[in-house]
Amino acid sequence: MPAWTRLLGLFPAAMLLSACSANTPSTPSTPPQQSLQGFAVGEPSPAAAALDNLPFVAMARSAPCSEVRNHLYVIDQKQVFWDRAGNCADNAYAQVLFGANPNTVLCTSADTIAGPRTTCTDENARALFETARQNAGKADLGLGASHAVKALSFLPADGSSLPFKTLERNSQTAIHSVRNLTITDAAGWAGLWAEHTKTRAAAPAMPNIDFGKSMVIALFNGEPDNCYKTVNILRVGVAGGKVVVEYAEDQIQTLMACSPGNSGLQLAVTERAEGPVEFVNVSAQRLHGAVLEASDHSGIASAQTALVKDAQAWDTLWARHSADQKQPPAAPAVDFSSNMVVAVFAGNQPGGCYTLNIENVYRNGGALNVLYRITAPGREMICKEDASAPAQMLAIARSTDNVRFVDASAFN
Repeated sequence: MPAWTRLLGLFPAAMLLSACSANTPSTPSTPPQQSLQGFAVGEPSPAAAALDNLPFVAMARSAPCSEVRNHLYVIDQKQVFWDRAGNCADNAYAQVLFGANPNTVLCTSADTIAGPRTTCTDENARALFETARQNAGKADLGLGASHAVKALSFLPADGSSLPFKTLERNSQTAIHSVRNLTITDAAGWAGLWAEHTKTRAAAPAMPNIDFGKSMVIALFNGEPDNCYKTVNILRVGVAGGKVVVEYAEDQIQTLMACSPGNSGLQLAVTERAEGPVEFVNVSAQRLHGAVLEASDHSGIASAQTALVKDAQAWDTLWARHSADQKQPPAAPAVDFSSNMVVAVFAGNQPGGCYTLNIENVYRNGGALNVLYRITAPGREMICKEDASAPAQMLAIARSTDNVRFVDASAFN
């Protein structure tokens, strides 16, 4: 058994990572996409023998509990530093320094059942490991000019979701053509930002992006005179060896007048990911369900999801959900000949003001995606101290598609 596999028994693994993007041919149903080539972080010494990166990439791509962070760095073409994190109940993160292959583990630092633990089989590697561990957010891992550090870019496993952060959405823009873009270098980003903001009296400061780890996704719907049509990224995922940006457009009903130049657009930053990028408009594939239950206090105390397709299973789930009520209400009626139920339970939360909402249900790539979000209270909110257990259940049209529940809490 490989050493890194044995490690996962003690320190489970993490998620996504980075790379570059390539052009994807446009089709009549997909607006044109543009891509700008990125750059590497650091350069290895030309005299150094090439380290075999493939075993490390295979290790990281197959690692479980990998939905938060999954970064690989080659140091001096001799060692590999792995920084990963996931949403596991325990062992949620680990950082590992390897020698020339995944079987050569030099140092590890991880969350374990017994608490944080750091060990080194080679004490000569400890100083470098501690520096890299404490500076994992930096391109050079804090090692400075005396070491050559290169981020290993790779495409996460199919089915992965890449968290993203919105930089700007549905605002004034000087770009009035339909565009889908991926930007992977600083020059391309500066050019796009200047074009996007050139008609503003006071252009906002351009967001700073670390293109060694990140890339920018940009969508413009090209309708300057219709600020009621918005564009929203629902999910950035991986399927068929490609990064897939799933987005939807909505008509907003408002009595307010449009501001000149307003348009549907979204700029977002996500993990840098290798391979082509495909943009898919899923507006027509969304399902609108009927809310059966939206509760702050479920009897189901652990975080979980459920797909229900028959009355017996529905009665069982409802009984568990309402078990802590003195007079449990009857389960809402559902016609399972044409419908099914999707349910999400946040589990016990430490106080009030936690919310759970199923935001979107849509089909794409042979799967039915159920996107939900758990929201924690803001710092200044005054909430009840009583524990809560939010839950939501929807009845939607019956389907034979595979159902994928996606926690959108990391999407913004």
